[in-house]
Amino acid sequence: MYSFWYRGDYLSGLRRLSDANDPSVFIKQMSHAQNFANKIDFTDREQAISILRACNAFESPSGDLVLKMPIFSTFTT
Repeated sequence: MYSFWYRGDYLSGLRRLSDANDPSVFIKQMSHAQNFANKIDFTDREQAISILRACNAFESPSGDLVLKMPIFSTFTT
């Protein structure tokens, strides 16, 4: 699901790391992915799928459609 949106950025980050020994792009991308995933409680599958749908995570990037960051953490403490 995440790869639809960030595949190009992920590959660019790996290329830059490999070619220029610069991890900054890769680290930024992985940090964003971790931040996105951390906001979803994956212990409740149906709720997680609902949140991912609301964030457009299952859609292919096109036109004005954007991947939305989940607004808040759904974890209960």
